[in-house]
Amino acid sequence: MTNFENEAKMRELRKGDEAFDTLVNEITCKIEQEIKERNAKKSFYPTGSNDYKVRIKVKAVPITKEEKICLLRFLENHYSKKVLGNVFTLEKCWFSEQYEVRSKSFSYL
Repeated sequence: MTNFENEAKMRELRKGDEAFDTLVNEITCKIEQEIKERNAKKSFYPTGSNDYKVRIKVKAVPITKEEKICLLRFLENHYSKKVLGNVFTLEKCWFSEQYEVRSKSFSYL
């Protein structure tokens, strides 16, 4: 699936499921906030936000396998140049109603 096809599929999935749309918004807002905070903390020897891996937790909502795959591709397309790691994972946290979103390098999978 190309980036353009994935973007179209994401728009379709977000229109059809309000909970999924809310999840995507929460994830993107938290990633953008984390990038902004990292860039604001630069020292005399600054590094870019892409020197850090992303690891955030968001409220879990029921999603389908197709939604999960599209979401991970969406994150990889939008944030692979902004954060360390070229692959994103989405996993359910044990004993809580949250998902953990992480960026990882492909070689570690």
